[in-house]
Amino acid sequence: MHRIIKAHLDSFVQSQGLAADEESVQFEKFATYCVLSSRYSIAFDLDDVSTGAGEDGIDGIAVVIDEVVTTSAEDANDVFSLPRRNHDVDIQFIQAKRSESFDLGDFLKFKEAILRFATQTPYVVTNEVLVEARQIFDAVVNEVPKVRNGKRRSTLSLGLVRGSRTTQF
Repeated sequence: MHRIIKAHLDSFVQSQGLAADEESVQFEKFATYCVLSSRYSIAFDLDDVSTGAGEDGIDGIAVVIDEVVTTSAEDANDVFSLPRRNHDVDIQFIQAKRSESFDLGDFLKFKEAILRFATQTPYVVTNEVLVEARQIFDAVVNEVPKVRNGKRRSTLSLGLVRGSRTTQF
């Protein structure tokens, strides 16, 4: 890992109280925090958007409705119960790798994990964060007439964060 990124990671771990976590989990949370906090000024709980160790492909995910990180399908349904018909929806997928080199295999796993998330029925994963995010995603799809200009204006963002630099797609 690049030493400047390592210094930022160490500072982040200290400020968030993550010293007990493995470095790989610390970096995944750091990457997720960096991607989301650079786009949204609202506070969010890292445990609600970080998948943790063992999930291949997606390390962080956030469904953001009207600039708020939505953490449950119930919250999404509450937003859509309002008469407003122009909600903004962003879906952020984050993959973090500590290595300084780019591995096409890792990118392909990331892509496949996103495709499974969006299309697999039933969506079969054991990770709580991904299960809840999929339920929120399904709530958004069910209420797509209330999304600003339908699905065309919704944003899907992919962030691949490496130990040397970040790439946004």
